[in-house]
Amino acid sequence: MNVTRVRRLVRARLWLRGALALAFVSCLPGHTAAAAPPAAEGDDAIASQHFPSRLIDESVEHSRRGGAEPFKAYTYLTADLEASGKSDLIVAAYTNGFSAAILVLRKRDGDVVIADEPRLRLLFGVFPSLQLLDLDADKRPEVIISFTSARGPAAAWVFKWNGNDLDLIGPAEVDEAGDPSTVLRDPDFEDLDGDGILEIINPPEMGSVRKRGVGIIGSAEVFKLEGKHYVRSGTLK
Repeated sequence: MNVTRVRRLVRARLWLRGALALAFVSCLPGHTAAAAPPAAEGDDAIASQHFPSRLIDESVEHSRRGGAEPFKAYTYLTADLEASGKSDLIVAAYTNGFSAAILVLRKRDGDVVIADEPRLRLLFGVFPSLQLLDLDADKRPEVIISFTSARGPAAAWVFKWNGNDLDLIGPAEVDEAGDPSTVLRDPDFEDLDGDGILEIINPPEMGSVRKRGVGIIGSAEVFKLEGKHYVRSGTLK
């Protein structure tokens, strides 16, 4: 894609994100319990039944101490991550309104087992979303999992399935305890150099600009796949 077009796309998304952020805050779960959802079926039932108990317990305890009513949100996709021709994996993302979890469930001979649960202590968010996208042109899609925040931008985590585990290949920062945290917020994925491998474009931050309301701060960051991980390669203004 033309770099100028990408720049325009990033800027348009930023202004839209600023407007949606204001609307999003009013939709956050409050102190009123939501109506019970309809009974789940099939893969939806499998994903629902595997909602991590630790997230439920944490939400109940938070409510007991005067917080919002217990909250649950999840989403899932059935996927063929191994180019086997069979969509026998369910990738599911869960939140209780603040803490989050990811599971990979394998369907096998009428049974379901947990194939992987990445131990990510800094996984947070309100509403999850999932996307499958072949970033490295190997015919096996990568897994992009995003979690919205009260401020609007969604933190996006990029993983590659290695047959046993979800490997975090997206750019991340590591804290003093050794725990990674994604640096991506509402990213775009485009092949900027024409090599068939998608770069990750991380939009600049939104901030308050005096006398003009919301404005763009900084430049969009570009991350390129080097080996098995995405690393920062430059910026787009």
